[in-house]
Amino acid sequence: MKNVLILTDFSAGAMRAAESALLIAAKLGADVLLVNAYPITPYLPPVGSAIIPQRSADDKRRESTGRLDNEARRPINRLRSLGLPGDAPTIRPIALEGRLADGVSGLARRKKAY
Repeated sequence: MKNVLILTDFSAGAMRAAESALLIAAKLGADVLLVNAYPITPYLPPVGSAIIPQRSADDKRRESTGRLDNEARRPINRLRSLGLPGDAPTIRPIALEGRLADGVSGLARRKKAY
């Protein structure tokens, strides 16, 4: 099975690029891996009486996964509106924690993405 790897930061430009990549995936008969990387949450010890608000890694993962799920539906609806022949590609949303380059290179090796 062929896979097309699409990275997103949820910006308007990223979504336009994702729609273009989705058209390519549809023509190739490939599935889509829609990926967002979120930063690792460092531990920050309290300093005096100051409390530094932090979002946990679980909160970041939930936010990334939720946004990916929402963004995965939009391009499929766009493809259907274009009336392309055949089935729309399967979009697999993937949230990665840490450095983008490390996560994506490992994912591409495992999934053999183009």
